[in-house]
Amino acid sequence: MIRGLKLLSPSLALLFCCLSAALGANFTASLDRSTIAMGETATLSLTFEGGSPRNVPTPNVPGLQFADTGNSSSFNFVNGQMSSVATVTFSISPEHAGDYWIPAMEAEIGGQQIRTPPLKLTVTRPGAPSGAQINSGSQIAFMRFNLPDKKVYPGEMITGQLQIFFRDDVQNYQGLQLTGMPADGFTVGKMSKGGTERTQIGNRVYTVIPVSIALTA
Repeated sequence: MIRGLKLLSPSLALLFCCLSAALGANFTASLDRSTIAMGETATLSLTFEGGSPRNVPTPNVPGLQFADTGNSSSFNFVNGQMSSVATVTFSISPEHAGDYWIPAMEAEIGGQQIRTPPLKLTVTRPGAPSGAQINSGSQIAFMRFNLPDKKVYPGEMITGQLQIFFRDDVQNYQGLQLTGMPADGFTVGKMSKGGTERTQIGNRVYTVIPVSIALTA
């Protein structure tokens, strides 16, 4: 009896080129998490049991990016019979918050068509990081917004200061655009970006982009 023989290959078909007998055929799809926040990733696993699939379905869902992260297989010999399990994994990166459905997928194993049920993935908007998380330097990016400490009268204009922080391992942030500026009770006016600065937070260095925003009460 041989158990747990692990193989890795860039092609799932090659994993089973020597497989001549199988115990039952099955195809399942599963997510490691059903809910993630923007900026996080989930893992989709496609598991094939009992034989080599003729096709490996490739998921395609608008708003989700799928990246093939590899495959693995194992073979078990028990009482002269051989069974096999192969798994293909995909990393899922969401483009927007919302509820997504990964549709049913179908694969043929040993002449048998097997279909998986659809899977739901919920993507939430990220919450504001805590002060401890910011001060530890663990945040990839975050923003701070400050207003002058004064009373404001209707029609009066004040200037708010927005600071956008990017950790030193972030690249290509030059094309940054603000997609929303909620300001209940204020009219948002001209925005002016200042020169970038560098500052250390925790054990990491951040690039700081200051933006002045005119607000009229």
